[in-house]
Amino acid sequence: MIIREFRKSDTASFCDAIGEVAQERRYILTTEAPSLQKINEWVETYLNEPHAHFIAEDNGRVVGWADIIRLKRPSLAHIGNLGMGVLAAYRGRGVGNELIKRALDKAWEIGLERIQLEVFSNNAAALNLYQKHGFEIEGHKRKACYMNDEYLDIICMAQFKKTDD
Repeated sequence: MIIREFRKSDTASFCDAIGEVAQERRYILTTEAPSLQKINEWVETYLNEPHAHFIAEDNGRVVGWADIIRLKRPSLAHIGNLGMGVLAAYRGRGVGNELIKRALDKAWEIGLERIQLEVFSNNAAALNLYQKHGFEIEGHKRKACYMNDEYLDIICMAQFKKTDD
C-alpha cells in the first residue's frame, strides 16, 4: 500500500471510496455515493489551489483519504477543514494514522494555522486518532445528525500550528 498525494487520475476511485464509506452510514455525514460529475467538479476547483489531499492506494484502488480544505472567506483563509475516511477492510492497520500525518504536514507547509474537524461522538477510534495527532475538543453539538433512526452528537475539534514563541 502507498500513501501519496491525490492526482486527478484518482477521481473515479476516490468517488468509489467515498461511496463505500458513505453506505456504512456511521462515519461520515455523506450517506450515499456522490456522482462522479460532482467529484470531478470538486477536483477541478480544488486542484487549482494549494491543498493537502492524500490517498492510500492499494493495487491502484483508493482505500483511504485525508484532505484538508482551506476555507474560502479571506477572514477564514488561515483555517482548513479535515475530512477523511478509510475503507472497512483497511481500518486498524495504521492507514488513517499515516494519512492524517501527511495531510497535517502539508497543511502547515501551505500556511494554514488552524485545522478543524467534526466527528461523531460514538466514533471512539477516530476520536483517539485525532487526539493522538494533537486535536483538542472545542465543543459538542448535541443531536446534530439524525441517521439510522437515531440522533448522533458531533464533537468539534481543532489544533493550531505550533510556533517557536
